[in-house]
Amino acid sequence: MLKSVITKSAKLPTSIRLFSSSVTKRLPEITANDAQVPETPEIVPPTLTKQEKIQINNHLNNLLPKLNKIGSQVNTHQLYTRQATSQRNSFATTGIDKLKVSDLVCAGVHLGHSHELMHPLNLSTVFGTRNGINIINLEQTVVALRRAMNFTRAVAKNGGIILFAGTKPFMKSIAIDAAYRCDQYYVVDKWVAGTLTNSSHLLTKQHAYITDKLDVEPSPAHAQAPTSNTNNSKNSSKDARKKQSRYEIRLEQMQKKSLLESNAIKTYKPDLIICLNPIDLTTLLNEADREYVPTIALCDTNFDPTKVSFAIPANDDSATSVKIIAEYLSNAALDGKNARRNIINNPNNTQ
Repeated sequence: MLKSVITKSAKLPTSIRLFSSSVTKRLPEITANDAQVPETPEIVPPTLTKQEKIQINNHLNNLLPKLNKIGSQVNTHQLYTRQATSQRNSFATTGIDKLKVSDLVCAGVHLGHSHELMHPLNLSTVFGTRNGINIINLEQTVVALRRAMNFTRAVAKNGGIILFAGTKPFMKSIAIDAAYRCDQYYVVDKWVAGTLTNSSHLLTKQHAYITDKLDVEPSPAHAQAPTSNTNNSKNSSKDARKKQSRYEIRLEQMQKKSLLESNAIKTYKPDLIICLNPIDLTTLLNEADREYVPTIALCDTNFDPTKVSFAIPANDDSATSVKIIAEYLSNAALDGKNARRNIINNPNNTQ
């Protein structure tokens, strides 16, 4: 093939033609027999004698005890243990030691809001953006959740009142279950403004309304008034009211007041409020701030974390995300109540 190409190129320079002719003379001719690839010889496995098989089996049996120890035993000094203190806290029942980032990912805690709605104070808790959605840094979530659980346990251990607040439709069952688990209180309906800041006036009105409607018997004038004609009933009630002296009216007011004081229910402010949807409960957070009540809330990327005492960066729009956070906090409160019960039953035990 090379010879035919060179013969056709007779118009090439002399130096190239001499070089090409010398190369063609040195090239050996390749035949069809030389182009065949030699076949690889078949590898015949060596046959083992019976004695050799016995030796191999004995050797493997001697290695098995050593191989079984690999990965099955852990030295105790290599495990993570808390430093012993005078007041040692055990979170075996709350599962705080079993808190994993993978569980939070499965629950969708890392999914935030749109990047356009992000609050600038949440830059430290945002890991990045994907498809225009902020991704929450779950390492920050774990740290904040541990801190909130420690505080919740301390409040329950000291006999404090914990209030779970969640007003969204899917949060009602979550808040009720969390409150029942640790024997605490919950709010799942609309928050009445002034419940904390104006509780004396608001709750007194409520007690008076309930007492007047249920406990106090109707006056004789209303009981004897005819029901057929409304005008006659109004006139008769007015006439009966005019006949009463001022002394009788004053005496009736004093009797109602004493009845209210005797049937009054003692009201206490909560020592901790756990808010599951803080963006919808700004009135509650403002009242808690004015009354110096600490708050714990699930702060999404579109919420200001400075409005709460303990902000947990998490997704507050997913039922699984809210449920897992509420369960951890409820279990921490339950552990605190159990620790308080143990201290009361065993005063000598300081753990």
